[in-house]
Amino acid sequence: MGGKGSRLPPEVPVRGGPRFWEGRRHARDQDRGNRRGSGVTILAIETATEVCGAAIIQNGAVISEASITAPHIHSEKLIGLIDDALRRAAIDPGRIDGIAVSIGPGSFTGLRIGLSVAKGIAFACGKPVVPVPTLKALAAQAGRESLLNSASLVLTMIDAGREEFYIAAYRDSRGTLQEVTPPRAATPDEVVRRFADEKRIVVMGDGADKFQPWLTVAHPSPSLRFLFPQRARRLCSAAAVGVIGEEELAAGHTADLARLEPAYLKDFRALVREHQPEVHS
Repeated sequence: MGGKGSRLPPEVPVRGGPRFWEGRRHARDQDRGNRRGSGVTILAIETATEVCGAAIIQNGAVISEASITAPHIHSEKLIGLIDDALRRAAIDPGRIDGIAVSIGPGSFTGLRIGLSVAKGIAFACGKPVVPVPTLKALAAQAGRESLLNSASLVLTMIDAGREEFYIAAYRDSRGTLQEVTPPRAATPDEVVRRFADEKRIVVMGDGADKFQPWLTVAHPSPSLRFLFPQRARRLCSAAAVGVIGEEELAAGHTADLARLEPAYLKDFRALVREHQPEVHS
């Protein structure tokens, strides 16, 4: 992995194939880097959602990023995407300071794949792992896409199945995300009631795919308060995971690898029954 001999991931006919970024900063990334000064190097991994991606972050800048947006390809493509992100950043795995991994909630299978790979790299290279809440990474992505202002609430939501969403809510306070509603499972009606007093709500995450059409039919008037960015702009990214991970690593917030597990939110056994109905506790 990494170095001149790195193997590029094969092209796949999925929404245009892998997407690559090199040495590009969003405006919010530039602000973070200017405030932080010299920083560390982070390998970031996103597999909690349909986005499968890896990114290299240095001093608030996204040095490189490779991703594919498609379900059920994470186990096949993740290692290749990590290899490509490292190669494009010209960084050997041994030079990274830590691994940031999207820890959930999200896809049952995707979470386990991402965390297993992160732990494997951590053990091999002797580096710490920083777990990043996926819903918070979605809020950070809103900032990277310049979708925030002081009057906005950022509602992050991931489809939890069975007419539920995993949700959390954040506000931007001078460039820092403040948690307003901690991660939890909620029905569409609960979402509308919980945020009835908000004037402007930016909705991030794949949960919007199901929530937006429901809202338009069930609550046409309140739906005007909810803003739905274009789908590509509201999905999670490894870059957003890495930006948060860099801050957490600088604050000394790393995980005990022996105890680290995905943050499912729902009971683990219930999730197993949903994905494998024939399995009983």
